Amino acid sequence: MKKKEQYQIIYLNPKQAEFLNARQKRKALIAGRGFGKTHVMGHHVFRLFRNLPTGKSLAVSSTYYQLLTKTCPEMESAWKEYGITEWDERKKTGQWIFGRRPPAHWAKPYKMPKNPEYCYFFINGHVIELGSLEVKDRFRGGSYDALCGDESALFKEDVWNKIFVTSVRGRTIGPGSFDPRIHYMHQSICHFTSAPWSPEGQWVFKWEKLAEQMPDKYFFMSGKTTDNIAILGEEYVENLKNILSPLEYYIEVLNGRMDRQPGGGYYPSFSEEKHSTIITYDYDWDSGGRMTIKRDSFIHRDKPLLLSLDFNITFTCMIVCQQISQTQFQEFRVCDNLFSKPDPLNDKDGELLIDTLVDQFCQKYSHHPVKYVELYGDGSGNNRRLGAPPMFEQAVARLRHNGWQGNVKATSKLPGHEMRHILVNNILRRNEMRFPVVMINANNCRALMMSIMNAPIKNDYTKDKRSEAQNIQQEFATHLSDTFDYILVSLYARIMASGNDSIWSSIVIGR
Repeated sequence: MKKKEQYQIIYLNPKQAEFLNARQKRKALIAGRGFGKTHVMGHHVFRLFRNLPTGKSLAVSSTYYQLLTKTCPEMESAWKEYGITEWDERKKTGQWIFGRRPPAHWAKPYKMPKNPEYCYFFINGHVIELGSLEVKDRFRGGSYDALCGDESALFKEDVWNKIFVTSVRGRTIGPGSFDPRIHYMHQSICHFTSAPWSPEGQWVFKWEKLAEQMPDKYFFMSGKTTDNIAILGEEYVENLKNILSPLEYYIEVLNGRMDRQPGGGYYPSFSEEKHSTIITYDYDWDSGGRMTIKRDSFIHRDKPLLLSLDFNITFTCMIVCQQISQTQFQEFRVCDNLFSKPDPLNDKDGELLIDTLVDQFCQKYSHHPVKYVELYGDGSGNNRRLGAPPMFEQAVARLRHNGWQGNVKATSKLPGHEMRHILVNNILRRNEMRFPVVMINANNCRALMMSIMNAPIKNDYTKDKRSEAQNIQQEFATHLSDTFDYILVSLYARIMASGNDSIWSSIVIGR
């Protein structure tokens, strides 16, 4: 009796199917939250495995943290739809294995990677090596048959082009080669990303113009969350509309494009590329050969944390910082941004926002060995209030309640916005070695960076703070950028005063 054929039904929305079936060698998918970008990437990798036996491909993302927690699980889910599962040594079943040498009876890659810890091996000899910006120089001079990038808008354009794109040069002649006339996926390059929030990520849209100019070589697709409505459901999209700010909804759901303030606004010297990093994690390996996240290495565990606060009846926020002395320079690190908003049911006047914010900090940093902080920020937080202690005193009391000690360094003698503008931008330019290197943890501080990049400036060089009274998500207003100003001016105004510019000599920092 003839064996009955079995079919696996796989659902793709129309745009996902169109992207996967496009035969151009250069393809870009820029889409909103929930579109299924990484799932599409998993289907794309399955096709690489199926069409390029014994080949070697490279899958890259900003960090191994992103790969381990987001990319890999979603790709594996996509492979499972085809019946492709992880190798089970006991049952002797499965078609892929991660982090270990493949079984001896499997086909071998034409060029076996030196380190299997970062690799997916497939039964037909195809191998997918994982790469991240954390170790980008490791891939210089490499040779791969295909490249795909996850959240590639987080990459710097020159790194994507000079390190990763130039490594796509797999063999077209000789043993283990692929005839590019037959295998359209050979030497293919694809990137899958959300719409960039920052100006530095706008380079991904260049592929849209290239697709218009060279449609036979480039394919560009833009997608919205609603393109995947059959999977997500209308309630999911409606919930996003309710919980996201108009700006977040525009970028994350509608796949809109973000512009920075003309001329850089109040912070023309700020550059995401120069002043932020996503390389903040340390990794380990478990007994099964899987890479695991060890800790966030951006914070020095033996040094105290510096907090800079801004108080408002409807929005209270802080940034968490450290000063790190390096061999030849001092580094000022912004490790995190935290904020609290009033609960209309329990805190109508915003009086508990300080306690809520401090509790949030203490819980998140409970693992930090040094339970001492210095508090900087809005000098008005030292003022007495009718029937209530000064806000900084309230913050210190709450710190003590949570087992921390706090010392208030905030002063009311900070210069105005115009002078802060001069000092902060001098620090960011670092045109003198006496200024610190400013580095922001971009994994934790997106709201702060958006607040900085979207802070307008008035004609008199003061900060335009109208966003704090507008109906927008207040973490993207100017509050957080003020915390950035407060602590930089408090710590480094003396450097300006020590120079020849006498205008700074009257500024006294500290209580």
